[in-house]
Amino acid sequence: MLNILKRFKVTLISGFSKSETEALGFHHTDDVDQYIQNLKGKGYVIPFAENILPLAKG
Repeated sequence: MLNILKRFKVTLISGFSKSETEALGFHHTDDVDQYIQNLKGKGYVIPFAENILPLAKG
């Protein structure tokens, strides 16, 4: 995930606050519809993206 965050602008839409989201390395938005309407270029929307991220087991 860190490699992806270094190479691309990744916006996380979640229950995290803006400061929590940015501390994780993501961009933040509160308005999904406006965000999508203002996208420039190519992009992906991945609903339920938590299902594609690896889990750390300790």
